[in-house]
Amino acid sequence: MTWEECDRREWLNKTFIESAFSQEEQDRIIKSDVKASDNEQYGTTGGKNTKDKVFFLSEQEIKKYLKKEVLLWKEKLV
Repeated sequence: MTWEECDRREWLNKTFIESAFSQEEQDRIIKSDVKASDNEQYGTTGGKNTKDKVFFLSEQEIKKYLKKEVLLWKEKLV
């Protein structure tokens, strides 16, 4: 299943956003271009790119922005 088809995407951009933010706040959140990258670990296709107000970081973004946190988390698993 791709991000475009995922029920989590629908939940984030409808149920979550409507319950977490006022209408005024929702109107101020800009849609972002979300690149649907392939999953390197599982070898699955990312599917089509989307435009969303709320989304999860990609695997590449996690590695780029949260590298230190990921390394600490991996150390705790060992």
